[in-house]
Parts: sequence; structure tokens; C-alpha cells
Amino acid sequence: MKAGSTFIFGEFRFTVPRMELTREGVAVPLGSRAAEILLFLIRHAGDAVHKNALLGAIWPDRVVEENNLTVHMAALRRALGDNTTSTRFIRTEPGRGYRFVAAVQEDVAAPATAAGGPAGAGRGKPSIAVLPFDNMSGDPDQAFFADGMVEDVITELSRNRALFVVARTSSFSYRGRSIDIRQVAADLGVRYVLEGSVRRGAGRVRVNAQLIDAESGAHVWAERYDREFNDIFAVQDEITRAVSMAIGPAVSDAEQVRATRVLPAALDAWEALHRGLWHLERVTSESNAIARELFEQSIAIDPQFAQPHAWLVHTYLNEIYLFHTLDNATAVARAEQHGLRAVALDPNDATAHAALAWAASAIGDAAAGLARADRALTINPNHLEAHRCRTSNLIWLGRLEEAREVANLCLRLGPHDARSWISLHHLLLTGYLLGDYPFAVEVGSRLLDARPAASLPYRWLAAAFGQVGRIDEARSVLRRAVPVVAPLTIGEYLNERGPWLTDAYYAHLSEGLRQAGWILDTPVTPL
Repeated sequence: MKAGSTFIFGEFRFTVPRMELTREGVAVPLGSRAAEILLFLIRHAGDAVHKNALLGAIWPDRVVEENNLTVHMAALRRALGDNTTSTRFIRTEPGRGYRFVAAVQEDVAAPATAAGGPAGAGRGKPSIAVLPFDNMSGDPDQAFFADGMVEDVITELSRNRALFVVARTSSFSYRGRSIDIRQVAADLGVRYVLEGSVRRGAGRVRVNAQLIDAESGAHVWAERYDREFNDIFAVQDEITRAVSMAIGPAVSDAEQVRATRVLPAALDAWEALHRGLWHLERVTSESNAIARELFEQSIAIDPQFAQPHAWLVHTYLNEIYLFHTLDNATAVARAEQHGLRAVALDPNDATAHAALAWAASAIGDAAAGLARADRALTINPNHLEAHRCRTSNLIWLGRLEEAREVANLCLRLGPHDARSWISLHHLLLTGYLLGDYPFAVEVGSRLLDARPAASLPYRWLAAAFGQVGRIDEARSVLRRAVPVVAPLTIGEYLNERGPWLTDAYYAHLSEGLRQAGWILDTPVTPL
């Protein structure tokens, strides 16, 4: 086996050394242990592999319980679609172990183009992560400036249809950590990493940037910029252009003309925007309110700046989905007002169109929401929020398999994004509505562990537990929900039905909750 092999079996591809599993070009989430098990079985395809051999190969320096192997094997089988009635890939050998029974083809040439990611967004494309630039100014408050500049570079690179660009918050999860570039690239599934530093003072700014080929560790390009502070947007354009040109052989088909941007007239407005984004990512009621104040401050400084209007949309929709502090009609009206204003100010801003798409979804107009999300993606094909909103609208339109694929794409674009829990929620919804209740239980449990403050998943996870007969766990989930869904009572929460939820979906949800022993349409409290 070559170090860069890709193994093809059925509709799946498994790429080494990234340990990435894809199904028809779409990334399939797979834990590291499950991936190691899959590789070992593929290497011994056709042979019966004893459990002890697997335990020794996957945990070579530890003594572990056989239950560990069972858990990871179950996760692997779910990822491959194997179950008790269909064993296309992994067959249990009673008393012995496991056998990989599918035909396997090895393709040693595939990794040269595989790093780009899933079909339709990154497959075959060069992929890049832009890490947070180091703040060398000696003033911690200037970190907002450095972050904002890097985010704008990410946005501009994302407009390039020949690139697959990982979302900002995933890249920024490495802030302040001692990192190995190759490990970061492996974690995020990218080929290139852009890093640098910013020093600001005395009316000037110095930016150092370097592009690294993570596979070889070689520097592809590096540059230093010394500018008057008011020239920062020119610096961003120069960095973006230089990076695109530096990986030119891989992006020869790239579009050379990017959509026209409408930049803020004042840097104070730009900085207020990025301070607000930092607070918005904290996902609490208090931080949501602070973010709104900062976005409004940005607008007061520059009323023609579209971006703060777009992000105000999210602060109002959070009041519906997360904090239950505004009624749907009021929140949506305010959200749509700012979304329309953002699009009017900058028709070429994908963030504005994505925000307007979310507003349409919130009033139950999934067709308009999908059309607006698609419009955003024509401007920026890597726009994570547009893909995420597209997933939501596909669900409400009944296109569940397609929605599942786009949710997985979102996790690929933003594996560490602060709002990645929304994509996990979408996977919970699609699993439940497709009748894959064990999967819904698995992903829903993982979601609540990762984001316990998110109120949306609780009743869907409780319903999934009800459908598989795990009543005590369903009740436990709803007991946990009580403080999270406040100021709603648990009865109001269970009976809540937004305009996006169809009759059929609501009936399906209600069925699961009844299976769990809950009486709807009355003010119930958990036992």
C-alpha cells in the first residue's frame, strides 16, 4: 500500500493518510478510531480478522476492554450503512471477529486531487485554511483588528470558485496554540495553510504573511507589507491576489475577476462589526445583545455598510430559535428589514443574501429561502452560512437525503465553526425524519454534549429515544431541557410549532414524544 492511496469500495472512497471517508464525493463523519479500524480491515479485505488482532493494532500500547472495539465498530457500520439486515461491507464472524467482504480497488493517483473536499464545493480543488494572524502590537485589544483583517482575506479567497476554503471559526480554533502545520492541515483536511502576523501602531500597519504547502512543509510564498493604516483594504487585496497567484498551477481555471465589494467608508465601522462578530459567536443571550449593539454602532458610523445589517438578522433570529425572547412575527419582521437593507446596499455580498435566506426560512417560505441561499452561493460558493441555510430549507421542502449531504458538507467546510452545532442539528432532523432513529440518537446525544445551551435539539432527541423505546433517557433529556428552554415552560416548548414545521413533520415528532410517554397539547412537566 502506497502512503497516498485511496481505496474504493461500493460508493465509498477512503483516502490515506488523511483517513477521510467520502460517499459519492460527500464527506462522511468518522471518528479516528473507527477510521483506523476501517483501514485495518481494508488491508485484510476478504480475511477473517480476530478481535484480538484488531485490539492490538488499534490500541497497541494499551489494554482496553472489548466494548471499546464494539462501540467504534458500531459507529463504522452506521457510517457505511451496514445494519442487521444488510452487511454489504463488514460481516461478523461468530466467535472470531470481522471480515471486510466488499471488493476493494486501490487508486494511488487519487490523493493528488482529493484534498479539495466534497463534490460540488471542494472535490479536486486546492484547499486552504487561513489561521489567525498573530497580534504583534503588544495591545490585546488589537486582536480584533487582526482577526477582522484575516476574516476579510478568507471571504475574498472564498469567492474563488477554484478554491475550497475552510470557514473562519474552524481556522480560528487554533488561536494561541503551539501548532504543527501538518497536523492542522490533516485536522481540517486542507492542502495549504496561510499564516502571518500583524503589527499596528503610530498610524501604520505591518503585515507578514506566508503560504505553506502542508504536504511538503515548504513555503510557497511569503511577503511583508508596510502601509499607512488607512490602506489596510489595499493590503487585504494584495494578500488575496498573491495567495491566488502563488498556488496558480493548481488554480489555473480560477475565476480571475471577483465580485465587486462595497467597503466601509470608515475603519471604525469595520472594527465595530468584527467586535460584534466575536460576541455573536459566544451564543448566549447576553453576548447576542452586545453583538447587536456593536452592529448598530457600526451602522451609525457608516449607514452604507451592508455587513452589519446582515449580521443583525442573526441576532433577531437567535431570539426565536435560541433564547425565546421575541415572538416569531416581530423577530422575523426586524430580521427581514435588515436583510433587505443589506442586499440593497451590496447586491454582491453573499453574507447579505444568506441572511435574507434565513429570514425567509423563519417565516416558513422554504422555497424562497432556498432560492436566496442559492443566490448567495453563486457569489461565494464556499459561504458556510449559505450552505447551512440551504440545508435547513431542503429539510422543510422534504429533500432529506440532499439535506443530509449538504449538512455533511457544512461540517467539512467548518469542522470547528462556532455554529457547527446547527449542522449536527440538521443531521439529527434528517436522521429522525428518515426513520433512522439510532443515528438520530447518536448524533443528537453528541450535539447536546457539545452545545447543551442550544434549545432546538432536545425535543427531537427525546422523540428519537421514544421511537427506540428508551423511555428513561427520553425523560432525562427533557429534564435537562427545562432550564435551557426558559422562559417557555416544558409544555410550551413541546407544543411549539414554528411556521417552517409541516403538518407531516409535526405529526412525526409528536408520535415520538408520545412513544416517550409525553402528553402533548397540555402544560406538562417532566417526571
